Amino acid sequence: MMERSGSGRDSFVVDQNSGEVRSKIPFDFEKINSFNFVAVAVDSGNHSATVTVQVFVTGEDEYDPLFTSTDFAFEVPEGAKKGQSIGQVLARDEDGGVDGIVLYSLLPSSPYFDVNKTTGSAFPQVGQFKHQQ
Repeated sequence: MMERSGSGRDSFVVDQNSGEVRSKIPFDFEKINSFNFVAVAVDSGNHSATVTVQVFVTGEDEYDPLFTSTDFAFEVPEGAKKGQSIGQVLARDEDGGVDGIVLYSLLPSSPYFDVNKTTGSAFPQVGQFKHQQ
């Protein structure tokens, strides 16, 4: 996953009395997924301490996967062997991280074909295809 960081200086405010950190902006994991800023504590004697604060934005499953085509058509050569790739369906999901992982399956399942759940490659389930006369 590509990390997209931003400065938290303009994105958060720290309550001077309680130390509570509040957001000043809405978050979008796909645009920026982490922020950092320095918080300062000062006492009445004007002594101070600083700490780096990191904020990690978690993703949400906001988007549905979309196929790259409205339909897919594959020709199966005669003699195609079980497990031989005959084509590939492909979908994309705009979500980042694990929410953007696309998995494939056939609905309903087929006794003749299957699809690799992670790549979308379609393949025969039976030993060999023979031309029927």
